[in-house]
Amino acid sequence: MAAKQTLTIKDDFKTDIGILYDHFYDLRKYGQLHPYMKEVKLVSDNSPEFIEYEVCEELKLLGFIKYCPNYKVKVFEKNKHQHIVYTSEVKKGVFLTINLYFNENSQVIHFREDIDVSGNPIIVSVFLQIVKHAYNKLYHSMKQNLCR
Repeated sequence: MAAKQTLTIKDDFKTDIGILYDHFYDLRKYGQLHPYMKEVKLVSDNSPEFIEYEVCEELKLLGFIKYCPNYKVKVFEKNKHQHIVYTSEVKKGVFLTINLYFNENSQVIHFREDIDVSGNPIIVSVFLQIVKHAYNKLYHSMKQNLCR
């Protein structure tokens, strides 16, 4: 039985829209700030349709079980400086779609990320807990490195 869960993350960034957007659109730059991504390689650039990357992560499940997932991600630019989509089968039978929205207002970028995960209900639940933890660290890192 497959389940689908959605997690929405919102944050504000005081930085240049081009800098922030570029760090989400170029997954190699994104991976440099992501706490679990150890390597991000460009697989194919089929612009303007999509760009595909291979991602190698390293994390600890339950705080001590080393887990090193490897998966491919397609990045779609839907509307420059406004909307990016990531799609991936992060694990066999576990599908991820992330919609990233950027809205600039008075030199503040209002950012929203809608993360949809479908697959085995237990794996989906564990996966979203890992995502929440990673994104707290990621946004903190982005604010330290990219913001004024």
